[in-house]
Amino acid sequence: MISEIATKDFVRAEIAEVRQELAETKQELKQEIAEFKFSIIKWFLGVSVSTVMLTIGANFTLIGFLVQNLKG
Repeated sequence: MISEIATKDFVRAEIAEVRQELAETKQELKQEIAEFKFSIIKWFLGVSVSTVMLTIGANFTLIGFLVQNLKG
């Protein structure tokens, strides 16, 4: 039983190791969040540009249709 008792130094070393692992995990999580945000921004911009282009195209088509029907 005595051989299983942890010393202060052992416990401190284990705590330091866990803190290091936690810091690394925190950094990895921050990186993943940043990548996800960038991906969302790219997706949003893509959809926005597509919507604008679709709207412009629809307006030109409608104007062309109206002009053609007004001519005769």
